Amino acid sequence: MCGCSNDFIHGLAMPRSEVTGIEDIRRREEIWQFAWDTSKKIIEADLIALAVNPKSRRSQNQLHVHLVRIDPKVKNKLNAYIFTYVKNLEYVWETAEKLAAKNSLIDYGILVTQATSNQFTVLITPNSPENEFTIWKCN
Repeated sequence: MCGCSNDFIHGLAMPRSEVTGIEDIRRREEIWQFAWDTSKKIIEADLIALAVNPKSRRSQNQLHVHLVRIDPKVKNKLNAYIFTYVKNLEYVWETAEKLAAKNSLIDYGILVTQATSNQFTVLITPNSPENEFTIWKCN
């Protein structure tokens, strides 16, 4: 056992082929729906946070989406960051890329959460969204 409580969850969704990260043109949109569907099996939808760290803040050179819970302390503060809404998860990469270009961000992380029952929030940040917005460790 890791010493974490039973309600602590931190999973990863990864492509089977080599994809380095957000900047890699081989990234596939399907990873977001897969990550969401997997998370919904173990986390309440309004608490799901999917996070990909920026190139400068990652420790692995392999794309992976963190499947974690949103930190309740920051959940209601997300609108203070650069974000937009999407109706489905098919265009997260494209949406984040457009947001980043509009805001002159070259290196950015992505956070996806549920906004309403039929909308998702796509947020970008130059920092690690995993560290900044989620419960990613249990101590």
